[in-house]
Amino acid sequence: MSSGKDCVLNDNRVSSHAFLIIAHKDFPTLQILVRLLDHPLNSIFICIDEKTTVIDPDKLVLRYSSLHIIRKRISWGSYSLVDATLSLLKESTNKGPFRYYHLLSGQDLPLKTNEYIHNFFKDKDLIYVTSYASKSSHTRLDYMYPLREKIGRGSSFSERMYRD
Repeated sequence: MSSGKDCVLNDNRVSSHAFLIIAHKDFPTLQILVRLLDHPLNSIFICIDEKTTVIDPDKLVLRYSSLHIIRKRISWGSYSLVDATLSLLKESTNKGPFRYYHLLSGQDLPLKTNEYIHNFFKDKDLIYVTSYASKSSHTRLDYMYPLREKIGRGSSFSERMYRD
């Protein structure tokens, strides 16, 4: 599903920034995020967890950016999250070209303006990756949810291994 217009500027340059968002709850924050990212140089791609009933894509209003919506079943800490990311990349590269791809959660908000972000990346050929995960979040991912889709919820891998 797509809405909005393809973002082609007057000088025939296509949007240079694709914002890829994975969302499953907190619709008011997602609305603010989309509104803050709305800019002629940006296109917005959102993968919404199909289990959610709190997100209404028809209420995401953009003035400048194009908006593209994908719905997929997503489980936290599972391969489906990787699959959602790959689906966003596929959709955005099919709609591109884009110079930069930014992956966000639907619960993130930018700390800088669009102009600051665009100036930061202007005329740079770089891959810029940043993460602010704490040590405890890595522990939770590595030890509490290995192979979550295979073993199910509520059990750690070691509990399943030694139970049988």
